[in-house]
Amino acid sequence: MSKNVSILVVEDNVTTRLYIKRILKKLGYEKVMAVDDGETALLELKIKKFDMIISDWEMPNLNGLDFLRTIRKKPNLRNIPFLMVTAEKEVSKIQKALKQGVDNYVVKPFEPGHLKGKIQEMLGNRDDSPAEAGEE
Repeated sequence: MSKNVSILVVEDNVTTRLYIKRILKKLGYEKVMAVDDGETALLELKIKKFDMIISDWEMPNLNGLDFLRTIRKKPNLRNIPFLMVTAEKEVSKIQKALKQGVDNYVVKPFEPGHLKGKIQEMLGNRDDSPAEAGEE
């Protein structure tokens, strides 16, 4: 089933990056690009349009919050839904991320159903988002 939603996954850990990508594919999202850091993600955003970004917080070169701040300054990118995937559990840090423009977050480790719920919550009832999909 082909979906018109394009998702950019930004995660430096290859295992987590492939896990997220696999979950998205099982949910029916076929337009998924996965990169390993914020700098590479910024390059991709210059040449491709994405409907959602799923980003890790702690990454080399450009961490998730710095990446977020950069895209929120750009008029053509500032409204892309941004889901932070992080091992960070400290409430004050999560609140800081939300204040800086993170739309939602998932704490690692997470179950596929939790990620699915957050994505559906953020994308709403778009006609091009998957209605139902199997879990891992």
